Amino acid sequence: MNTFMGKSTVRSFILLFVGFSVIVAIFWKFSPPFTSYQETKIFQKDLNGICNSKAYIDKAKQEVSKLEKLKKFNPEPVIELKLKSNIPQIYEVFRWTCEYTFNARKSGVARLNPIEIGLELDEYCQNRPKPMLTKSTYHHYNDEDSWYCVNPNS
Repeated sequence: MNTFMGKSTVRSFILLFVGFSVIVAIFWKFSPPFTSYQETKIFQKDLNGICNSKAYIDKAKQEVSKLEKLKKFNPEPVIELKLKSNIPQIYEVFRWTCEYTFNARKSGVARLNPIEIGLELDEYCQNRPKPMLTKSTYHHYNDEDSWYCVNPNS
């Protein structure tokens, strides 16, 4: 009794599948995906460094000088890297901000409302020593510590 899916046809499909799998496995072994993918992790200390950079402090001072109040306050702010938690609609990876608090020049409790500046990680990656890793990206949007500088062309 000869059917369309006889024993020889099934064997042919199995051999074809096994042969294809072996070829894919060999190709994968010698040329796995993302072998040339280059990345460098952005650590929390790096984010603190961004907040403490002159460029970001100057941005905060410009915001204060728009209010014409910097004359009454110390020109050097208290700097803090913050992970904003009160914004549930924004993924954790995007919640990093630099917060600058300017205290009164005379001793006292008077201070300006904190000034928040969001992080521009593409700019940070472009100014790093590794010139090929110029784009910032993240691995997991629910993990605030998953930022990387990557090579967009790899």
